[in-house]
Amino acid sequence: MEEDQSPLDVAVGRMQQEFHVEEGEIPSFQRQERDHQRLSDLSVDNTSGDTLVIVKFPKGDFVNCRGRQWTTKEFLMQSEQLLATGSSVFANLLSPRVQAQMRRRLDGEYEAHQYVLDLTPQVEGDESASEVAQLSLSHGVREWWRSHYFLHISKYLVAGHDDNCPYHLEALIADEENQERMKTKGTRTKPIDIDELENPRPRQILDYCPIRHRAAILRLLLAIRGDDLVLNSASRVVTTAMVAKQFDCVNIVGGPVLSWFLAEPNENFIDVNAEDAFKISWTLELQETARVAFRILVTERAIEIPTDRSEGVFRRRQESMFQRPRGNLTDEQETCVQHAAQKLIQRAEELWAGLLSKNPRKYLGISKSPTYSPAIWLQIRTYVSQVAEAATTDAQSNDTFLFNLQDGNRARFVSDARIIATRSIFEQLLPVQAVLTSFFWDRLSSYSSQRHLRWEAVTSAFPEFWDQFAAAIHKLYVKWASPRLEVNIARNGPLVLGLSDEEFKFLPLWAGGLDDGTGGVFQPEIPNALHGFPIEPGPVFITGESIPDIDTSTEDGGTTIYTGTETVTMTQGYSVQATRSHTIKTDYDDVNHAALATTSRHSTLDSVVGADATVPRTVGARHIDEDFDWTATGSDCSDLSDLGGSDSDFGFEEIGHDDGDIEQATNTTAS
Repeated sequence: MEEDQSPLDVAVGRMQQEFHVEEGEIPSFQRQERDHQRLSDLSVDNTSGDTLVIVKFPKGDFVNCRGRQWTTKEFLMQSEQLLATGSSVFANLLSPRVQAQMRRRLDGEYEAHQYVLDLTPQVEGDESASEVAQLSLSHGVREWWRSHYFLHISKYLVAGHDDNCPYHLEALIADEENQERMKTKGTRTKPIDIDELENPRPRQILDYCPIRHRAAILRLLLAIRGDDLVLNSASRVVTTAMVAKQFDCVNIVGGPVLSWFLAEPNENFIDVNAEDAFKISWTLELQETARVAFRILVTERAIEIPTDRSEGVFRRRQESMFQRPRGNLTDEQETCVQHAAQKLIQRAEELWAGLLSKNPRKYLGISKSPTYSPAIWLQIRTYVSQVAEAATTDAQSNDTFLFNLQDGNRARFVSDARIIATRSIFEQLLPVQAVLTSFFWDRLSSYSSQRHLRWEAVTSAFPEFWDQFAAAIHKLYVKWASPRLEVNIARNGPLVLGLSDEEFKFLPLWAGGLDDGTGGVFQPEIPNALHGFPIEPGPVFITGESIPDIDTSTEDGGTTIYTGTETVTMTQGYSVQATRSHTIKTDYDDVNHAALATTSRHSTLDSVVGADATVPRTVGARHIDEDFDWTATGSDCSDLSDLGGSDSDFGFEEIGHDDGDIEQATNTTAS
């Protein structure tokens, strides 16, 4: 060994002799070695500051990749650096009150230091259980090291070993064997099957590891100090992000984590592990990656809704329709995705209905030609509906290539033994589900923009319409199947990612949504007032919908009443109890129209006239608020007969009646 070589250079040379390291990866290997060295050497002797930090490690044979045992770490930091993060946690821990409690607990130890922080994680209690739950890794995160072999991602991004690594040499040997297997069997068109990879004991890490937890705390503190934050695996990224959240300083790790996401081709993590990518981005408030992961989750959920409706049950599936393994979301995140999925499938239904409607020209925004007769428009309408239906059923010459490409793409997360052919899945979809796939839009774009013998009579006879139709479909194609994404992920998935503001509005404000934390964005929309404006102010919205003052006769003699969403035909001789439409927050999901109920021939009227008063069928009752006592002392109107002169608008006019009818009803009540 030459005298001028540093210990790090010696380590690099030894590793290159034992296992090959690509020349371009030497800087990454050196970063990883420095990370090991920093954590091993961390002590009071080689640090400075006014704050003593203590992180205790559990007893046991826990070693790092260099075979060094993990022991309790005590080192110094500057309190100004901790407070500069803006963390409320560090501000509280450094406060006089908490420091006084710490001094009493230490009973005279560490008196030489101005501040003392014991950041050892709790081992019992509710706080400990919460931290363990947040730091538990999903199966997709623990297995992401495999992406080094079937996606050719740098091992210094995804294949780093766990912080507790007692079988380091065994892991290195298995890595080399997998590398050779990839070279002999793997190709770019047909990647190596994920089940063919060796899964050595060191790779079978725990979902929660106390060593990994404590090492992440140390790396966070060193990053606050300004040291390099090395993220060499998905498990380290998730743990670092969650620890930063617990210490309220996500701004420290947001940049490095975003860089990890965007390091090509590691952006595949967002596509394959969308739930984990969404949770990490949500935790660190990374707008770009959050929105892309949200696109994937919402489309996957939306395409399942028609199936759930037909089966009459909502199922929590372990896999998506195209077999992507699913992770878990928090309740808040799950609510966000579900509401957006409902909006997306509604848009898909509207699009499909628009293409098959009697007037697709209006839906597509195509101008009406004055030279076209009704017969011509009927011919054009038939052409549009046939093109749309063909996009869901008819095969094209390049279908085999596209479906095989999707099978290879899905091999990132499902083994050859379990994979269901993409063609088989697509052929089972309902038309509205097919709208959410890239195959539908590829076919629709092809059918609308190229001449096909099947529709030659239309496209040749009406070139002006055909040009406008092709342009309209292309505009929809860009909106649905080729939107501008926030992160440049591969666009080779089976689902389209064209979400609109109607879906994105359920995201928090930091992600470009409208959710301000009040929950208002998830409430049912207030219906439009019948007269175009609310007729009264207050905590409820009064639409002004009511019984019309003039009966509308139908052919069978029945009376029709508009309820806000539909027309109800009344049976002749039945009376009506009408209540003003109040749209308020309820415990029910389906509050869609005004409260307008029909009663039997002998209906009851809830008012101050009296309970169970029989009302003649020719009498129409004005609406009276049941919680208002008109006869109370001090009331401006203590006599019901004065009601006709009231300034209040009760939503409908009095129906004509005989005075004898009212007298009869009043006498009946009195008796």
